[in-house]
Amino acid sequence: MSAVTQETSGLETALTHANKLLALNPFLASQQAGEILKVIPNQPNALILFALAQDKLGNADKAIESLRQLMQIQADWAAPYFELGLILRRMGKTQDALTTLQSALLLKPDLPKAWLVLAGLYAEMGDEIASDSAYSKHLQYSV
Repeated sequence: MSAVTQETSGLETALTHANKLLALNPFLASQQAGEILKVIPNQPNALILFALAQDKLGNADKAIESLRQLMQIQADWAAPYFELGLILRRMGKTQDALTTLQSALLLKPDLPKAWLVLAGLYAEMGDEIASDSAYSKHLQYSV
């Protein structure tokens, strides 16, 4: 096995472990992701895991900071935009959440969960037509 293969295998194992920890123990998931980031700074999967763990721990500011950093590194990846949109919605920043979710959907239109959240945001804003349209997209991409 080459050094590159071993490194990739080790990274995959560490990321898988951090992902499993996320639901069980966000603190340990955050630590695991942090260790990966010490070895491989700005590793996208570790950054998003770190952000998700921080969010679960109630550290929205750290989560947002990590997601924004990731959005600069991987501007064409919809996942950090989606996760940031969820956090912003929870924080009551409706317009920012709306804009961020729309950015996620521009990058990857087939995200049914993002369409569903968007439908809810539009409904909260009283825009029934946009809500119905977003919900229709949710159904379309859920199939």
